[in-house]
Amino acid sequence: LQWPHTLFPTVNLTGWNTGISTMSPIPLYILGMVMFGCLNTETTKIQFTLDSRGIDGQLKPFHKPWQAVFTMFLAMDVVLIYHVLGTGTKRTLAVDAAGSNGRAAPLLGAEAEDLELTGCRRFMIVSVPAMFDLLGTGFGMIGFVYLPASINQILGGSTIVFSSIFSVLFLGKRMLCYNWLGIVLCIVGI
Repeated sequence: LQWPHTLFPTVNLTGWNTGISTMSPIPLYILGMVMFGCLNTETTKIQFTLDSRGIDGQLKPFHKPWQAVFTMFLAMDVVLIYHVLGTGTKRTLAVDAAGSNGRAAPLLGAEAEDLELTGCRRFMIVSVPAMFDLLGTGFGMIGFVYLPASINQILGGSTIVFSSIFSVLFLGKRMLCYNWLGIVLCIVGI
């Protein structure tokens, strides 16, 4: 089965030049995202509709959204352990492939000399967005306790729209036609 080249590029998964190309894995990735996203939403909602025995032995509803956040971030830390083991302890920066000096490519138009970060500064740059991610995830889990799963999914889908609006207003980003088309499709889907 071969997909049209205009929609999904084909990939030769064997590594041999056999002249036979296989189907692109992109449709499988999309199917996996939709399937596991729905499964995650449903299992989270089921978790918050269960009853559990408290210390006093009485049944109580399991409304512990911060425990769910802790479990999720603990699972992400397991992936981080695999990442550290897989890449070793060396710290690497993204190197500009076009550059001949091997220096890190500047981000956001900064000079290469400005990229030298101390451990404390690097920690602060990562910890502030991580703190907001933790709070946002916690509030999302609180939403699962009080709202139906369908409403929670709609609110989750609207983050793309609000993120793009805020990036234009506060960061001065310019949106291209296909960016606006994607936002319109998100709004129609919501």
